[in-house]
Amino acid sequence: MIRIAVVDDDWYISSRIERILLSYDHISTYDLDIEVFQNGLDYFKYLKNEHDFDLIFLDIEMSGPNGVEIGRHIRNVMKNNITQIVYITAFDGYEQALFKVRPMDFLKKPFTDIDVINTVETYIELYDSAGKLFEFTSQRKKRKIPFNQILYFKSNDKVVDVITIAENAYFYGKLNSIVEQLPCQFQVIHKSYIINKMYVKKYNYTNVVMTNDDVLTISQNYRSDMRQLNLSKNNSGKEFFCD
Repeated sequence: MIRIAVVDDDWYISSRIERILLSYDHISTYDLDIEVFQNGLDYFKYLKNEHDFDLIFLDIEMSGPNGVEIGRHIRNVMKNNITQIVYITAFDGYEQALFKVRPMDFLKKPFTDIDVINTVETYIELYDSAGKLFEFTSQRKKRKIPFNQILYFKSNDKVVDVITIAENAYFYGKLNSIVEQLPCQFQVIHKSYIINKMYVKKYNYTNVVMTNDDVLTISQNYRSDMRQLNLSKNNSGKEFFCD
């Protein structure tokens, strides 16, 4: 089951997203559990009872605790880096300001039913990959680490370091030998680095800062790719994690 929250003080917007999600639930192989909140205060009360969600459609400009404040609370106070946030907005220009909140996507008003469905399907792809494992051999032992726990891979000559949220591991090999088996949220930024975009804290033209505060260099060949990390849909309609 995928638990989804819709938080928007515009009744028309929240009810419309709910209707689209309920329609999609009838044809999806996943069960969707949908909760609608008409303001940020109601959602905060729900969070204080230790409830959480897998995916949140969150209005940026609503009154009371707005979407920016709620997103920062989820990431910085609750230390929740797993819940995916989709910001609802009628305006451009929030992408860089909200980069530290690490939203999955932006749903730009006016939106279509397909826009909402595409966003959910992007989450489902991430949801599926979370249960998948990266398998490798280290010190003659077979290891398996969930992809969603890996921050990045680092190549040191013939050794590849696997940096995760809990530990560091390594195996003998080359980065280019594992690229094809990685889920879509991984991106090459340097001949020595493949990052998990879910764990990017901030970035500039030459460096990426991961959520563990490691600073990684972006090579010149990949800088144009990194400029696409604007957390919005590109012209092909694909989302941030799967471009």
